[in-house]
Amino acid sequence: MPYDGCTWEDDDVCENMPELIDSFERHKAAVQANTDGALAGRSEPTEKRGSKIKKPDLRRKYDEQPSYVTATGGRLHSYQLEGLNWLRFSYAQSTNTILADEMGLGKTIQTISFLYSLYKEGHSRGPFLVSAPLSTIINWEREFEFWTP
Repeated sequence: MPYDGCTWEDDDVCENMPELIDSFERHKAAVQANTDGALAGRSEPTEKRGSKIKKPDLRRKYDEQPSYVTATGGRLHSYQLEGLNWLRFSYAQSTNTILADEMGLGKTIQTISFLYSLYKEGHSRGPFLVSAPLSTIINWEREFEFWTP
């Protein structure tokens, strides 16, 4: 994006920055605590006996939404589940993806469910960077809080 396409936010948008930084630091500490051997130079978490933890195959298609999604109290529509499966398969194939359809079909929820699946199944502990228009950030925060308890 060229410089003239960038925007600068007023100071009042950033007034709760110290709280957000504290929240990030708590999240980072929790992720590091759950990473087991990754900080010691191993790329994947291991069990105490040293054998690798078996992770679900990202190429496996979900016929029903995963239990950790159901536990949120939310329900994915069939097309959202199909999008989740496609994102997971593409990730396993190292293929970049873009979700593009009409507004209101749940791209935000599909993306959040995908990131949560990577986290819950041990494929990636994050952090994840979500780039979205400023006008939609509050909605993203609300959906993250609901779909990733």
